[in-house]
Amino acid sequence: NARAAVFNMVKYVIGRGVTITPKWKNNKVWQAWRSFWTDDRNKMGIRQFEIARRFFRDGEFLLEFFNRNEADEATTKTIVRFRDPLDLQTPTIEYVGNSVLYSNNGVQTNPDDVEEVESYWFKDPFVPNVFKKIPAENILHVKCFADSDQKRGETFILPVMELISQYSDWLKNRIVLNRIRTAIAFVRKIKGGSADVTRLGGTLGQSVRVAS
Repeated sequence: NARAAVFNMVKYVIGRGVTITPKWKNNKVWQAWRSFWTDDRNKMGIRQFEIARRFFRDGEFLLEFFNRNEADEATTKTIVRFRDPLDLQTPTIEYVGNSVLYSNNGVQTNPDDVEEVESYWFKDPFVPNVFKKIPAENILHVKCFADSDQKRGETFILPVMELISQYSDWLKNRIVLNRIRTAIAFVRKIKGGSADVTRLGGTLGQSVRVAS
């Protein structure tokens, strides 16, 4: 049910996909955009659906931009990759010192302005207690159902998550109940002779009814 709700939202918002055309007098802007959108490493034609799916499912999505070469020089070839929201965590003060005092849930903001994000902290998913600090200008962070001063988003299905869990439990219990009803042989008192007993015994295998 949760998957169907997310799927329907993605289809409703994105449909068959979006087309973006930059409006700029300089043709180089259009060329740079087309190079970014059609790059096989970005796959934006497919990634746009994943963006919407992550947004509604996770309550947010994070894209990291890579546009520097090995010499750390800016280039026009921009590559994007998703970052897992579960890796967005704030390290302990013992790890990096007081610089994380204004960081919460992996999002570090300006001490004087909570809406101004300065950097993001990502925990290494493979190496314990290793964190990486990424400048905010390299991360696109879009939050779902979040206020401007809220650092993290909330999943689209949050209000019904408990109901979905309760429905799953009810369904399992219902299956067990139906199995019990078909497995137990009820004792009946029969009035009549042996012929009536034989007739009733022949119909038991055909009269089992599963409750709906």
